[in-house]
Amino acid sequence: MKDLAQKLKFLGIYQIAGGVLGIGRLFLNMEKAKDFAPFGLVIFGFSILCGYQLLKGKYEVGMKISIINQFTQILLFALPGFAYSYISGIAIKLALDVTTDISLNMDVGVSNFYFLAFAKHNTTFIGINIVALIIMNVIFKWQKQLENIKQRTAAI
Repeated sequence: MKDLAQKLKFLGIYQIAGGVLGIGRLFLNMEKAKDFAPFGLVIFGFSILCGYQLLKGKYEVGMKISIINQFTQILLFALPGFAYSYISGIAIKLALDVTTDISLNMDVGVSNFYFLAFAKHNTTFIGINIVALIIMNVIFKWQKQLENIKQRTAAI
């Protein structure tokens, strides 16, 4: 259990750091982000809450909401008039861009929130955040480990 607890505390610190960095970046880019900044504050605040739950040892609820946090970071896309990207922490993004030609792009990024609705832009792509996908799958594995530990402890 001690090993799993250390891993979960690291994930908690990672999510808190990602949320704090994201809020800081929102404030630094407030002029560009003013339309969606309130939602950005909420979503980065949620990342901080996820990390806080894990640091406080509330592993079951912390992992459940951390899965939601990571899930919201997996898909990135832009279509004419609409775009969405949320990263809390680190991202390795793999995207299929069809704006002018079909190209496969890979990019690295840090905490960021981008949302456009009914705006004029010409970018069209769909992508995934590989880091969020990996973290979400690792959390699923840790949930099973915690359940096994609880079952062994209950049997004693």
